[in-house]
Amino acid sequence: MVRLAGIQLSCSEEKERNLEKAVTAKDQRITDIYLKAGAKITFDSSGCLNEVLLSSDQTVQGVCYPGIFFKAGTIVHLGKYGLIKFAKLSADQILNGIPCKGETMVYFFENGRIQSATLSESVTLAGLNDKEYSFKAGTEVRFYKDGKVFGA
Repeated sequence: MVRLAGIQLSCSEEKERNLEKAVTAKDQRITDIYLKAGAKITFDSSGCLNEVLLSSDQTVQGVCYPGIFFKAGTIVHLGKYGLIKFAKLSADQILNGIPCKGETMVYFFENGRIQSATLSESVTLAGLNDKEYSFKAGTEVRFYKDGKVFGA
């Protein structure tokens, strides 16, 4: 067992010198993410938390935006300052009002809005000048930073 930056981890002594992956040794909160004992996490080359497999349904807080709710089993990738870069959803769910397909990647802008996602159901969304666009389920849709549709 090793304690790194206040995080209690289970890992081999061999990995302690250059820790890349670990498993939490107990239930704990890391950068506003609740992890149960046994949760898998990875670190980037600078030692910052990079990837987390969520062990429960929860809202992951952003620095510059409201939190984003994810279902248990979702893999969240964090970037600079702990901002969510992308996530692999464990199941279909609504994010920022967009029906997103489970088992697919959703990419986020720094402001917490969706950059691109695959739709779990057919939907009509607003684009520039509030023009409406209809998309079928299974379509990967891209967005502008303000949440307006960019295209498919």
